[in-house]
Amino acid sequence: MNKPADDLELARSAGRGDSSALRELLARHDRQVRYAIFRLSRRQCARDPEWLDGVAADCWSALLDAVSRRRPIAAQAFRSYLLNLVRNRTISALRRVKRQGPTSADTRGHEPIQEQPPLWETLASLEDLDALRNVVQGLDEPDTGLMAELDLIVENRWTEAASRLGIAESTLRSRWKALIHKIRSQLQKLPS
Repeated sequence: MNKPADDLELARSAGRGDSSALRELLARHDRQVRYAIFRLSRRQCARDPEWLDGVAADCWSALLDAVSRRRPIAAQAFRSYLLNLVRNRTISALRRVKRQGPTSADTRGHEPIQEQPPLWETLASLEDLDALRNVVQGLDEPDTGLMAELDLIVENRWTEAASRLGIAESTLRSRWKALIHKIRSQLQKLPS
């Protein structure tokens, strides 16, 4: 059985013109790239739905350019590198839009953009996030090991996460369920 190629190998192959490697790379990460762009530029995406496609294409192009130039990217840090690149490219694109100012295409046929939520709602969500962070920091082993593989678990890549932790997938699923229950019960105990 062939071991699937790691992301950096795929990116390097795609940079050399291998279209099947590019398709595999896109299948693995394009949804996450687009989600990150959307989270950073929700208002611009609402104004111009095609804008997201353009930024995503720019991000993939920049990635392939970087790997073809043999920039030092560690294979295990590929995902972090990609998301950092997406963040930087999206912020740069937003700055370009801001410098250009509104165009007739921005206002033509679009409903007004919803304003930011009130400050008290934002503060309440930050307090909730801080409480969650405190609960997670207070976890003991093996729960901290589970949290280290959170990205794989959230993406439902149970087999890969279990393999990294050196446990059976069924064990991982039951420990994860118990951990979620533990975190919820600790959060409920906190004063409102």
